[in-house]
Amino acid sequence: MTAEFELRHQFTPRWASLVFGGHGETYVDDSRLYDAEDDIWTWGAGFRYRIARKMGIDAGIDVAKGPEDTIFYIQFGHAWMRAMD
Repeated sequence: MTAEFELRHQFTPRWASLVFGGHGETYVDDSRLYDAEDDIWTWGAGFRYRIARKMGIDAGIDVAKGPEDTIFYIQFGHAWMRAMD
């Protein structure tokens, strides 16, 4: 089971900042392949620059924290529908 959220603040028509997070949980009764895990929480923040206004394409940089590591990555586009902009 998983759940995610993303909150975005648009500073200008091209620049935005965002925070995001997620939660995951596994349920395993009796399996040789998977171990039962505790809840897993993740969170992070980043910024976006609208590189193609007419097409709604963003690029940006994020920093995310998971249960084991912190990671830095480059984002192109977004997971949500373009019509949500």
